[in-house]
Amino acid sequence: MSEGTTPSIAAHPRAREQIRRAKGWGGLAGFGLVALFSHSAGVPLADLALRAIVGGSIGWLVAWIVALQVWRQLTIAEVRKREREWLRERAGAAGELEQTAIMKPGAESGAPAEGQAAT
Repeated sequence: MSEGTTPSIAAHPRAREQIRRAKGWGGLAGFGLVALFSHSAGVPLADLALRAIVGGSIGWLVAWIVALQVWRQLTIAEVRKREREWLRERAGAAGELEQTAIMKPGAESGAPAEGQAAT
């Protein structure tokens, strides 16, 4: 994901690839399981093929929904992690500014620091 954009599962390179794989495996698993169960039930070949195709379609759909939900949570976790890192960096930068101000007394009031002559 690039900086300054809204988080999107479709724009996430790892999510897109893994969702595609999950849909493929879900479709194959649904097709295979339904074909196996239909065959062991003694269903005629034409009906077995039709049921297996429907089972594969349902497996594909279920795998897609599950993969989207998983990646939605992973994307939210990544955004929160980046936010925490950004806040730590920001707090660190603020701490450095405070340290610089402490080391140079009078810097806030405009008075010259120790060892500096007033001009």
